[in-house]
This record gives sequence, structure tokens and C-alpha cells, in this order.
Amino acid sequence: MPLLTRGTTTGITGLRALAIGATAIAASLALSAGPASAHVGNYPTYSWDSYKWSANVLVDYGQSRAVTQCSNNRIYYGGWVGQGYWAFGWNCADYGATLVDFWIENR
Repeated sequence: MPLLTRGTTTGITGLRALAIGATAIAASLALSAGPASAHVGNYPTYSWDSYKWSANVLVDYGQSRAVTQCSNNRIYYGGWVGQGYWAFGWNCADYGATLVDFWIENR
């Protein structure tokens, strides 16, 4: 299960229409951060709008990367990073698209 997820509501048919408030995201993060998936130990700031998202996170072990799904039916993967504080994010507007979903993958 992704640790950081946000879906946006769009008018485009076939796209997931999921609106999650900041409280729901925080609760989801707390619930999904089990021992096997707790690579991201701290997420002090995160934000999103219809086009882009960003998050400042602490990767406490292993490696993590940002993943973004845009309305152009493409999924964009950031590079794997190791321990430390990192800024993750993506802007779908750079590709003429809107934000559909985003998350952080761990290994």
C-alpha cells in the first residue's frame, strides 16, 4: 500500500474521482505505516492542487521514490533516494495534463 496517496476529482471519464482531505491523508499515513512499509518516517509538509503535488519527507531506511499519475494516462517515476530529508513532487501541467494520483514507493 502506498504511504502517501492523493486522488483528485476530475471531470474526465474513466479517471478515479477521489477527494481526500488532509485529515484523511494523515489518518491513512498513520494506519499504513506498518513495520514493513515505514521507509518514510516523517512527512512534515505536503500539498497538492489540480496539477501538481509536493512533499518534504524523511526516508529513515531503505530507498523511496515519488510516483505520479497524470490525466495523459502516463505514470512518472522519480529516482530512488536513500536515507535523508527529500523533497518529492511532480507537475503534470508541464505535460499538458492534470494530476490524477500520487504516492511514494519504497524498497
